[in-house]
Amino acid sequence: MDVKTLFLFFSAGNFFTLLFLSVYTLLYKNKVSILHLFMLAKFFGVIQWILLALRGNISDGYSIVIANILVQFTLYIEIYCIRFAKKPFEKIHLLKFCFLPLLTSILFYSFAYSADHIRVIVSSALISLFFLGGAIVLIMDQTKGGTQKLISYFFLVLALLFAFRVLWASSADNQAALFSNSSIQIITYMSMYLVSFLVSISLLLILMEQDQERIESDNLQLQELNASKDKFYSIIAHDLRAPLSNLYQLGEVLDNNREQMSPKHVSEVTHNLYQSGKQAYLLLDSLLNWANANSGVMKYSPQLINLHELVDDSISIYMQKAASKKIELTQSLPHESLAFADINMTHTILRNLISNAMKFTPGGGSITVVPGNTDDDMLEIGIRDTGMGMSESQASKALAMDNHLSTPGIDNETGTGMGLKLCKEFIDRNKGKIWIESQINQGTTVWFSLPRFH
Repeated sequence: MDVKTLFLFFSAGNFFTLLFLSVYTLLYKNKVSILHLFMLAKFFGVIQWILLALRGNISDGYSIVIANILVQFTLYIEIYCIRFAKKPFEKIHLLKFCFLPLLTSILFYSFAYSADHIRVIVSSALISLFFLGGAIVLIMDQTKGGTQKLISYFFLVLALLFAFRVLWASSADNQAALFSNSSIQIITYMSMYLVSFLVSISLLLILMEQDQERIESDNLQLQELNASKDKFYSIIAHDLRAPLSNLYQLGEVLDNNREQMSPKHVSEVTHNLYQSGKQAYLLLDSLLNWANANSGVMKYSPQLINLHELVDDSISIYMQKAASKKIELTQSLPHESLAFADINMTHTILRNLISNAMKFTPGGGSITVVPGNTDDDMLEIGIRDTGMGMSESQASKALAMDNHLSTPGIDNETGTGMGLKLCKEFIDRNKGKIWIESQINQGTTVWFSLPRFH
């Protein structure tokens, strides 16, 4: 096959590659800018090979100058696309590097009407530099995937091949003419086209890998979102249980004993019903606002918190239940216990720990929220009960992140088994720690720390 026919074959190959990419883009509605840019390079490739094939039949201005300038820009764009295939496309970034093909085009133009072997030397040297630069950039970049690394070695081979062509042309004189059927001419042209074809396949593989990574990332985010929403539902169900239980018990008392109750007693029960209903409503409203504000994702939003006031609010939810079990529920935190943490998470931590203490404290016992050791950076808060206590191994299992078992309470109360796990997760997010001090039949103190507000 003569060189002119080979060039026309290369042009046809670029045309079909361009056609394939166009169909691929339309079928898959692919709007990746880097792929559109690569298709521009293929279009340049179609034109450049036709112009080179028509050398001697059209003006040298087209077949030499324009053709070789298109070669410079085609190489630049293909190498750019492979180098930045996984990066967000920025038009300004692309234009900033366009000085390279512009510079090489000006350099070639200065030799455009020199002898054939001089043009071959200059164009081959420039092509070699393009491939060498592309190979070095891809090899040195540790973030590149296997496909890009493989292409870098092909670039390196081509750089060496065209460097050899420079040496060959410097001694070949007339044999270096464009349409000479020298083996070195045929090998370099075919190698250049084959690598260009491999770059097309590689770019599609890279973009498909990127799509797969994006799908996996989206699936992971979806799983996290679903898990977060499940936690919201568990928190809502867990935290509403106490006030709704109070409503149920008070309603049962009122329904079964209203005829025997004195007006004063009825008034007390209805007042407690109102308070429990109000607490349930406010708690549900707070939880739903939290969920809506974060679109189902529990975001960490630290702010100044007065822990004394927040503990009072948490205790009020369980006062009716504590009274029915004859449990004393109090706190002894200083009024100016100021923390820097997420208020919704901290409120959930307190509600869960108080609820757990209620679960394992018998009638006549007590639950107290107490201060612990403090330093300049952290505040310690403890929920101390006089309940059944636990062994060291039980305490360790209770805080294990893979523990999902729920231990029945004093009155066989059941739970979800995720209370302490959720508390630990929220405390970790707030840069604190949680630990348990307990002895069998001696009660339990669950401690946690939060950053102090400065």
